[in-house]
Amino acid sequence: MLPTTTFMQLRSRLDDYQNRNGLMFAGGWTDWFDSQEAALMSAIKVAQMLQPPGKDQQVSQPPSAYDPSVITGRVKSWIEMVLHYAPEPHKSSLVELVKHLAE
Repeated sequence: MLPTTTFMQLRSRLDDYQNRNGLMFAGGWTDWFDSQEAALMSAIKVAQMLQPPGKDQQVSQPPSAYDPSVITGRVKSWIEMVLHYAPEPHKSSLVELVKHLAE
């Protein structure tokens, strides 16, 4: 999948099409950006759709990818992951950014 600008703008409408005719979409690029966390969150949403009506939800509700209260934490986590693989000249800048996001 090529994450074009058009795709990034249209994916916010994916929920309108989820579970139409029993077809559901899950994966990293369906929710925020391509990461294991995003793929897991989208899989949890699909798992919740598979539960029979009237059943108590057994799966915790993931936060929305567009919820401003979680974006800073996600960006911080992603930068911390990247920091392990970053070239040495860039590590200090990333450390400072992580500190700033923690404030």
